[in-house]
Amino acid sequence: MTRVGMIGLGEMGAAIATRLLAVGAEVLACDPAHPLHLPGTERLRWVGAPRDVAAECDTILVIVADDSQVRHVVGGCQGIIDTAGPRTKVVLHSTIDPRTAQEVARSLAAVGASLIDAGMSRGSGRMADGSLTLFVGGHAEVVDQARSILGLYSDNVVHVGPTGAGMTLKLCNNLLLHGNRMVLLEAARLAEAAGISTEVMLRGIRSSTGGSWVADHWGRTDDAALDQGLGDTPIVRRTTRELALASELAKRVGVRLPAAAEVVTRLPDILAHGVHGNANQNPIASNRRAILALRADPNAYPQRLLLTTTGARTGLPRTSPLRYLRDGHRVIVFASNGGAPRHPAWYHNLRVNPSATIEIGGATVPITAVELTGDERDEIFAHQAQMRSELAKHQAATSRTIPVIWLQTSETIPAADEAAGPA
Repeated sequence: MTRVGMIGLGEMGAAIATRLLAVGAEVLACDPAHPLHLPGTERLRWVGAPRDVAAECDTILVIVADDSQVRHVVGGCQGIIDTAGPRTKVVLHSTIDPRTAQEVARSLAAVGASLIDAGMSRGSGRMADGSLTLFVGGHAEVVDQARSILGLYSDNVVHVGPTGAGMTLKLCNNLLLHGNRMVLLEAARLAEAAGISTEVMLRGIRSSTGGSWVADHWGRTDDAALDQGLGDTPIVRRTTRELALASELAKRVGVRLPAAAEVVTRLPDILAHGVHGNANQNPIASNRRAILALRADPNAYPQRLLLTTTGARTGLPRTSPLRYLRDGHRVIVFASNGGAPRHPAWYHNLRVNPSATIEIGGATVPITAVELTGDERDEIFAHQAQMRSELAKHQAATSRTIPVIWLQTSETIPAADEAAGPA
């Protein structure tokens, strides 16, 4: 009997496990997050840790949430690597950064084990019937050895290239999926405004040139997004993370994706707040859109940078999009907070810990915050207020003196958008 190890039995993992059981395989499972998602049976046995799976199974499917969980189940306490050996093949299905797949593959190779990354995409049929596409990266020999297992639950195994290539194609596929969803939601909104119901629109386009997988599988998620949105739900967080991974990949390989940047910027808010929602009035949503847009395209907002500080109370990283001023080789920011009576949170964070980083011109640069005082502060503030009338209005609206901060660094800061003129 074929035995398959599985780590992670959430929605996709449980569906694959059900399929494997249906075709007669034995499943050895481990998932602290979903220990009772599927009841144990004669052919589905639960164990306590990833190392226990690796001790009994040559092929192990890993389907966990993100990069940190992948690292943990492979190389963490009681991880796969503890009992893995030359016969061990890890099939990594989690949607992660391709570089993480390569990193984990190197760790496994140190003990003689191998890894293939296999991004998943639903097919036209049902997963219960084995309809699933796998985008696979890894050595051809290892992929061929794994095909007998992969074929039990996938009817379309595509070997893309070396380790990491499977995740790369998965991110490209997801970018297409999410882009199509955003445009389809807007098309439905347009049709509705013109007097055509969503049901009629979908019936018309499904067999036409506008048809797509999203149109064919329109469901409650899309209905909710067309109305008031889904709120802060797992599907919104997953979509946001997948778009961020695709955006980071594009940035890393030096490719500008203007249309994709719109999807990265807007779709999470549309899903969370709805096409009809007024997310543009939400400052947190606006900041998130700006962060995603600037990471996708450093020139998306002229004279903007991303400042990442350490939370004064939480110790967690906090990222803020800020307008800046170039003063020779110096980069200056202003803690105006829109003229509010209190200083912005990022300013308080810098007072406690002045060490931070900025993302500017496609580079990430370490900085030390230096607050300017006296005549130097007044001169720079006056110059900026003259160029940006809203800064002068912010100062007039509050009794506090708006701090002027020099983001000091020994590194060269790229001149990403100086052509836009002073801020």
